[in-house]
Amino acid sequence: MTAMSPPTRSTEGQALGFEEFVELHQVSLRRFALALTGNPHDADDLLQDTLVKLYLAWHRLEDHADLRASPARWPSTGSRAPTRPPGTPSTSTALRSP
Repeated sequence: MTAMSPPTRSTEGQALGFEEFVELHQVSLRRFALALTGNPHDADDLLQDTLVKLYLAWHRLEDHADLRASPARWPSTGSRAPTRPPGTPSTSTALRSP
């Protein structure tokens, strides 16, 4: 384990760092990001942005069991920011006539 990855506990009780966590979920996360974006380049960007955010928050996470239970949610929640800032009406609402 490196100094950059704070340890966590896996279900087996062994230490699990950020790198190991990514190795376990990278394939399924990329597959999900590709399903969301439909483009391999956008999927890679989305996955990278998501993993950067997760890495920055890794030391604050207390219970990684919830994270491991639904890693496919991460890209979908992270993908909202580039497409539409919070509080901005969706395209369908913005295009309606008054």
